Amino acid sequence: MFLQNGVDAPDFTLKTKTPDGLEDVCLSEHKGRHNVVLLFFPFAFTGVCLNFTLLSDFNKTVSSEYGVLYDNFIGFEGVSKRSAFVVSKEGTITFSWSSDDPKQLPDFSVIKQALA
Repeated sequence: MFLQNGVDAPDFTLKTKTPDGLEDVCLSEHKGRHNVVLLFFPFAFTGVCLNFTLLSDFNKTVSSEYGVLYDNFIGFEGVSKRSAFVVSKEGTITFSWSSDDPKQLPDFSVIKQALA
């Protein structure tokens, strides 16, 4: 089920690659400190997403918890929909958006407003 505004964001710990190797990134580490923007991409090798710190959701756990997995994406299973969430300092989702069209991008101006 796609998560809507006003619900608590499920916590997660995922891996990112740094120059020093793999590092854990945990959503709850940001709680009480600052807002977080989560962006899900259908495939992480496209030009649109390589400007961001990428986290590996290899097991599709987070994509599933946030309700943004395609049932079938051009013959592939377990592919994330292009989606965006803003999680407040308190851990609540204040912006949620998802598209079945992988070419469609979220309205980043609306995301900026949600961060204010």
